[in-house]
Amino acid sequence: MAPKRKANSTIYSDSQGKKANTRSAHASSVTESNKNQKKLDFERIGQAKKGTESSQKPVNNNDTTASSPTTANTEWAQINDPRYYGPPISAARCAQYNNNEIPRPIEALTSTLKATEDRRARVPPGKAVLHWFKRDLRLGDNRGLNAASSKAHEVNVSLICLYVLSPQDLEAHNVSAARVDFDLRTLAVLQRDLAERDIPLVMASVPRRDEVVPYILHICREHEINHVFCNIEYEVDELRREAPLVSAALEVDIAVFPLHDDIIVPPGVLHTAAGRQYAVYTPWYRAWVKHLHANPSL
Repeated sequence: MAPKRKANSTIYSDSQGKKANTRSAHASSVTESNKNQKKLDFERIGQAKKGTESSQKPVNNNDTTASSPTTANTEWAQINDPRYYGPPISAARCAQYNNNEIPRPIEALTSTLKATEDRRARVPPGKAVLHWFKRDLRLGDNRGLNAASSKAHEVNVSLICLYVLSPQDLEAHNVSAARVDFDLRTLAVLQRDLAERDIPLVMASVPRRDEVVPYILHICREHEINHVFCNIEYEVDELRREAPLVSAALEVDIAVFPLHDDIIVPPGVLHTAAGRQYAVYTPWYRAWVKHLHANPSL
C-alpha cells in the first residue's frame, strides 16, 4: 500500500494560535438548533450489529422495498448483505472495466469534478463553510478540513463540521461492533477538541443510506452554507454517492469539493503503456516511485 500523503496540518486558528472560530455567533446557533433534531443516537447505532434491523424489508442501495435475492443463503450472501447488494460482478463486466469500455466509479467522480470546476469556483460565499467528516476523524493531517478552514478564514465566515451516519451503511459494509464503538469514542474526542477551538461538530443519524446526500443539502440550505469540503473515500458505494452529491448541490448553488487525502497518487494517474490499470505490483511500484521523483511537491 502506498504511504499516506502528508497534508497541511493547520486548522482554523488565529495568529496567536488561540481559539479560532471567533465569528461563532452563527456557528453556535447551528449547534443549538440541532440539539433536538437528528442527533447521533449512540445506543441505536451501537446496537446496529445486534440484529435490531433484522425485521426490516430487504433493500438495495436506493430502494428499501426491493425483494431479497434467492442467493441469501449462499456463500456470497454471507459476505455481502443481499438486502443491499445483488449477485457478484460478472467476468464480462470486469472485462469492460479493464478495457476502459465503461467508466469506473472514481472516473465518473473525476469527470464530474472536472465538468463542474468552473461553476463551483463561481459560487459566492454563504454564511458558513462546512466540512463533512467521514472516516477522517482527526484535526491534523486532514486536507479537507484544512481547505474548509482556509475558505472560512478567507471569506470571514464560521466553520461548521458535520458527521452523518446511517445504520444501513453499518449493515451493508458489515462493520463490527468494536469498530462502531471506536468511531463513537473518537467522535466524542473530536467534538471536544473542536469545541475548544469554538467550532461546532453536528452529529446526525439518518435511517436510510440514500438519505445522507439529501440531509447534507438540507443542512446547507437551512444554514445558508454555500461551500462544502470533504475527503474522498475510495470504496465503490462512497464514490457512487459523491458524484451525484456534487451535481445535485450545484443545482441549488452549493459547491462541493471532494479532495484526495488518504493517498499520495490519486487513482487513475498511473497506468500501463496500453492505458490499463496495473495488475502486477512490481511494475506499478516502479511507476509510482518514478511519479514521485517527477512530482516532488507530493
